[in-house]
Amino acid sequence: MSKRKKREENLRRRVAAIAKSMKKETKKNIVLKKDYAKKVCDHVWIKHHEVEDHTEIVYFCDHCHNQKKIKQTFEHYKFKFLPHELKKHGPAEHHSDPRKYTAPPKPLLLKGSLIQRNNIFNRCFVNKLVTNTNVTGLKEKSEILDNIIPKIILDECVASMKLLEKIQECGYHIEYLGRGLSDYEIHEIVEEQHAILVTEDKEFHHSVLKNKLTYDPIFIGRNTENILENVGIIQKHMKKFEFKQDI
Repeated sequence: MSKRKKREENLRRRVAAIAKSMKKETKKNIVLKKDYAKKVCDHVWIKHHEVEDHTEIVYFCDHCHNQKKIKQTFEHYKFKFLPHELKKHGPAEHHSDPRKYTAPPKPLLLKGSLIQRNNIFNRCFVNKLVTNTNVTGLKEKSEILDNIIPKIILDECVASMKLLEKIQECGYHIEYLGRGLSDYEIHEIVEEQHAILVTEDKEFHHSVLKNKLTYDPIFIGRNTENILENVGIIQKHMKKFEFKQDI
């Protein structure tokens, strides 16, 4: 064998030896990286499957492929009451979530703020709903408004002290009839007093619309976290009475 061929053969052997050692190094690094990843990985768990009796859920990490099992509970499948069922169910202390039932225990009648009623009176005067120019006292103005602006009656399913107080601050008389009254009883009182009903019960709302009371009811969503949104809906509806219209 010539010297040239010997050099080429030696070079091939050295390249093969280096490649072999590099493969071993990369394999070690991959294993080390996996072990390190399992220790410091910010796990992103993805549901893989449930066991046959559905008592456990198996999750795999999307990054390091680690695995964990969690026992499955069914607490989040709680029965939710509809508005018309909520009225028959009882006070807040019986509920795990107190926001579900915020109705006060006793009936309440709150008279609107005299300062705000004075502002409402002035708007009605500008819109020629009031013609008497000799009225000066706040109480007298409020009494005249009683014949123009109807009282609001809150249904039990939406009643809360915060909502009652906020509507009172807007200058409107508001009444809460208490717990346990049937839809028929509330309907009779609303009709007798020529009041406006505020409810979130769709069935009750539609039945009142069908019976054609003096005033249409106001339908609001039961948003206990942002009461001002519901106050805005009620106020927008009530401002219609400050203008001349066919009711």
